[in-house]
Amino acid sequence: MFIAEKLILEKQYLKAEELLSRDKEKFLYNEVIRNYLLGGCYDKLGEQESAKKYMEYVKQYGNTMPCKKQAQEWLETKLQGRLISI
Repeated sequence: MFIAEKLILEKQYLKAEELLSRDKEKFLYNEVIRNYLLGGCYDKLGEQESAKKYMEYVKQYGNTMPCKKQAQEWLETKLQGRLISI
């Protein structure tokens, strides 16, 4: 996952997405982070529906993790943007 984070910092979202999509994490904590990073990659790649799926996973299973709040904010922002543009 550290390599994927490095790729994200370098704005290489497609490579990071490929790396993160290969395998699920064994522990839920790491799986939530993996989903959050994948959601961010898809957001940057302009694939909002895919990003939404991963952010919803983080919202559901993130419990008290900081990324849960960030995923909730992302979902609220994107849903508001959709409602405004209709």
